[in-house]
Amino acid sequence: MARGQGEMRDGPFRCARCGRVMSTHTTRHGTRIYRYYRCRSHAGGKNPCLGAQVPAGSFEGKVFDVLADLPDAVPKNSNTRQSHKLLLRFSAAWSLLSPESRRQVLPQVIREIAWDADTRQVSVMLDEDALKQYAGETEKPGKRVRKRTTRGTR
Repeated sequence: MARGQGEMRDGPFRCARCGRVMSTHTTRHGTRIYRYYRCRSHAGGKNPCLGAQVPAGSFEGKVFDVLADLPDAVPKNSNTRQSHKLLLRFSAAWSLLSPESRRQVLPQVIREIAWDADTRQVSVMLDEDALKQYAGETEKPGKRVRKRTTRGTR
């Protein structure tokens, strides 16, 4: 994970193997504290997913990498061209945000994050309405947008 990205405390994190929720877990070795995300399949009497635990920094870094690579993402819906344009606009807005602003935006634009322990990859499901808001395609309710025009000089 790149420095300054911080941890993702909120979010619907899921195990891609079994669909169960993943939660944070910490361990301490001496004075060092290690954070992990792990599958909660062991809760509720199910057999745990073996290996469905990932260091938090690695997991969070992969999520940020996915968001940074949105222009190259392949949308999984019927209107691929329109979705790709939306991803491009959101990606441009995302690149301008500070790390703190990105942490605030994440819970609003991400519907679900799934960790696949077999491939060691994350998949991210985004909220299209939130993407439109941050990409500048919709106005917030009750908020007017004033357009500024400039005239050329002669």
